[in-house]
Formats: sequence, structure tokens, C-alpha cells
Amino acid sequence: MTSSNLDRWLFPTKTFTPDSAAYSANDVIGGALVFDLGTNTTTGQIGSSTGHGLLNKILVATDEAINGAGSLWFFTSDLATPVADNGAFALVLADYTKWVATVALNSFVTVGTNNLSYTPDINDEIHWIGTSLYVYYVPSGAPNWGVSKNIYIRLDILTQ
Repeated sequence: MTSSNLDRWLFPTKTFTPDSAAYSANDVIGGALVFDLGTNTTTGQIGSSTGHGLLNKILVATDEAINGAGSLWFFTSDLATPVADNGAFALVLADYTKWVATVALNSFVTVGTNNLSYTPDINDEIHWIGTSLYVYYVPSGAPNWGVSKNIYIRLDILTQ
């Protein structure tokens, strides 16, 4: 039995604490989140020999039952004018050359004192340059984030 080309999983994660309690729709939560795709820390495998793969699943978990419906915007490098935490998300034409995908998160559910959004079966083919993806979390409503609340984001990417 031979293995297929699509046989390596990357599980890049990011945990961060928002800086502000007063977010509105279209305010970036956490600024640019850089996900290292270079080396899988579980298996030690190099990310992708071809620079592309399938974005398969996304998990966003928060503490203290906070939530924030919205989308994750993926780019190959940072925006022409990077957006800081709590800044208004805005793109210029040059940013679209770096754009990889936009994925709307599923609704959050409460588990104990935490909230999580699990978005499975995305199956978007994504391409990146280098070993990183730049991700912006942009809420569609006014999330009830507060200072010192933690957010955990995990991307499951099937690479070649």
C-alpha cells in the first residue's frame, strides 16, 4: 500500500488575550495572528513541499462563555497596512494578492464555562508562500469579549 500525497496533517494553534473589552462589528480581534506552517511540532515533518493543502477544520475556543460570531481571513503575508487589535478591518487592492480564503465560523456553543465554535469539513484548497499564514479574526456582530479573556484557535490543514 502506498501513501497518498495528502498524508500530512498540520495543527497550528494560537492562543492570545484580546486587549480591549469594547469591540464592534468589523473590529479585528487580536491583530494579525501568524500561524507557523513550517514544521509540525507533533511529527517533526516539514509543512508542505508544495505550498498548498486543504483547510479542513477550525476550532475556536474561548473562556468564560464569551463568543464572537465572525470569520477568519487568511493571507500569505501581512496586510499592506496591518490592523492592530480592536482596529477596523479594511483592505486595499494590494491585499487581495495575498488573500487565501475567508471562512465564516459556525455558531458558538457553551461547554461548561467555555464557548467553542467548531467548523468541520471546510475542504478549501489553500496556497501559501513561505512557512506562515496570516489570519485576521473579524467579528460580524459586537462580541462580548472582555479584557483577560483567552482565545484559542486551531487550524487543521491536510498538506501534500
